[in-house]
Amino acid sequence: MIESDLLEIVDRALLAAGAILEEGEAFSTPRLEIVRYYRKPERLSPIPIVGRALQVVAVVRQPGDLVGDRGGLRTLLGRLAMAVNGRYPPRAAWVVGLLPLFLTAEPITPEDDALTRDSTAITLPPRRVLLTGLFRLNLGQEAMSFAVTRGDDNPFALAETIADALAPNLRRFVPLVEG
Repeated sequence: MIESDLLEIVDRALLAAGAILEEGEAFSTPRLEIVRYYRKPERLSPIPIVGRALQVVAVVRQPGDLVGDRGGLRTLLGRLAMAVNGRYPPRAAWVVGLLPLFLTAEPITPEDDALTRDSTAITLPPRRVLLTGLFRLNLGQEAMSFAVTRGDDNPFALAETIADALAPNLRRFVPLVEG
């Protein structure tokens, strides 16, 4: 799969779900390349100012100075959270539910699901940016690893929309049943 095919799939799924496509941005220090953003306004509460929230999906290329281990993902998530915090200030939304789609050249292995699941528990530097899931995608390998925050009261549901859209095109490693 090539990047344009991925973006077409993600566009189709997120735009149908009511998200708005926005241009990405690149930072040289620290290195970060966001291919594009998708945002979807949400209301968490009837209180006008406090109740405003945004779901933000960011398609991000993993920088070459970071590896896809726990430390590298923590650093990458921190960089992305700061960029999102600057792009969508508190006047735009009190809370931002962030869902990164990291494009990586590193092979996706069966252990990556545990890594992404552990990474969703990371508290991001601007406390108003909450991680709602995490996707690692290797397009050359046509593989993905992801973890999604679930719950009936979770107002940020775009992660499940993306997982459903990508499942027919990218494979996921499933542990073998031992018996």
